[in-house]
Amino acid sequence: MKRLTSQIATSPNQAKYLITLGISPETADFRYESWNEFNDGSGKWSKPKLNIGFNPESSAFMGTCTNVIETPAWSLSQILHLLPKWVTNPTVDLILNIDFSFDISYRWRDNRDISNYVTFDKGDIFINACDALEWVIQQGFFNKGYLA
Repeated sequence: MKRLTSQIATSPNQAKYLITLGISPETADFRYESWNEFNDGSGKWSKPKLNIGFNPESSAFMGTCTNVIETPAWSLSQILHLLPKWVTNPTVDLILNIDFSFDISYRWRDNRDISNYVTFDKGDIFINACDALEWVIQQGFFNKGYLA
């Protein structure tokens, strides 16, 4: 079987970056789960305990695990949902643009009808999207409802 190598969500480091920008973890549509060893109080380090059972009503295995660490992650579609598509400002109107090379930019015309833009192009769509989110937050264009 061929291994999937495409990134489908932000990496744990990118997710931490978005959280430090103030984006609410509740807006994430993925979760990374990790299980670390923990001290169970006896002074010994243990692996997490898994409790797995079969649910006959749903014909599915159900389980719980203690000491699971969840890290939120955002899919590309969720990040693009968070980015404002259009920003109306007293002096300019900005329009979100994503091109085929996965550059992300905001374009606008100033009061002299000159086109301006800010582009995020580091060769990785997830990095570009995270940088664009940082920029719209710094500019005050981000929907405050998505902030923690």
